[in-house]
Order: sequence, then structure tokens, then C-alpha cells
Amino acid sequence: VDSFTTESNQIMSYISDAYSASNGGSEVADITQNYGTAVTKPADPTREGYTFLGWTGTDLADCTLEVTIPSGSFGDRTYTANWEANQLTIILDTAGGECADEQIVAIYDQPYVLPTPEWRGHTFLGWYDKETQTLVENGTVDFDYNRELVAQWSLIDYTITYQLNGGTESVGNPVTYNYDSSFTLANPVRTGYRFLGWALEGQDDLTTEATV
Repeated sequence: VDSFTTESNQIMSYISDAYSASNGGSEVADITQNYGTAVTKPADPTREGYTFLGWTGTDLADCTLEVTIPSGSFGDRTYTANWEANQLTIILDTAGGECADEQIVAIYDQPYVLPTPEWRGHTFLGWYDKETQTLVENGTVDFDYNRELVAQWSLIDYTITYQLNGGTESVGNPVTYNYDSSFTLANPVRTGYRFLGWALEGQDDLTTEATV
């Protein structure tokens, strides 16, 4: 706001409550002004998460940052602060997973819903703030800055069951595996028999080099 002016020093006999309502913002004290004295514009109010748009009130047709009290004015005048909630960007780093959204736009004081990413072989643990490493859940925007969230994951362990059909399992074959596992199964043995190969349950294809 550049000005709060009068057209002369002879403007009013008494003005009070000139800025009575900051409307959720920082306090703006009432102004009591005697006739013939100049009005000093107060500092603009502030409000976390909001941008000050200007004043509405007595003799104002629209919201304005500049308020002029015409010469010859008198009586009480009231002005109310107007605000616009800030838009914030939440960047989403899936850290290997997949998500339909790379970022979402949130509005201060309004609810927001974070998407759920997917990653084969992983369990999604939640979104964590990149700076603070704290869990961020759905809620109402109570922060006034852009932020980046990183997805956290845990690997899913799968069980391996061996059906040896009379053979003896080789030492060292694992009983579980996960998405990051990499190994080749040792083949079993059976006295008097030749090992033909491994087959996944429900499949007929055989291999003597079963690699995970």
C-alpha cells in the first residue's frame, strides 16, 4: 500500500474504528482522528499463508490497496482486510515407484490428499518430508512454503517352497527372496536318478539353471 490520504487537513470532526477488522490477520489498531488533522496510514496487516489484497469498507466500491478519505468527510469509518490463500506446490519423488502425479497444488488452510504410488515387490510406507525426514499424511495445509516429499518403501519377502519329489535339497538354497534378490538355485540330487530340472508351480517348462 502506497498511500492512505486525505484531500485536505479539514476532513472530519471524529473518525474511529478506521481499520477495525484485519479479518484473521495481524492486529491493526483503531484510529481516532480529530477534525483538521492528517490521517497516518497504518502498516498493512499480515497473515500466515495468505496474501493481503486490500481494504473494503466505507465508501469503497471495490477492494483497494489505497484508501482516500475525501475532504469534508466525518463520522465513523470501518475498513476490512481482504485476503487470498496462497497456493503451494508439493513435489512428489517416488524414489523408484510409479505415481500418476509428479506434484500437486495445495491451498493454505484447505485439505489436501496425497496420492498412493506403487512399486512392484515393495510396500509403500508413506511420504516423508525431504528436509525433516518426518512422515507427512493427508490433512489441512498448515505450511506456507513449497515442499518436496519422498516415498519410503520396504521390500516384500516372498517364500520359496521346494517340492523335491524324493530328491535331497542342496545346501544353501534360500527359503525367501525379494525384488532385489539375485541368485541361481543349486540343483537337488537323488540316488539312481538324473535331475531333469526345476519348474514353477503350474508350468511345464523345465530348467536346470533356475535364476531369480
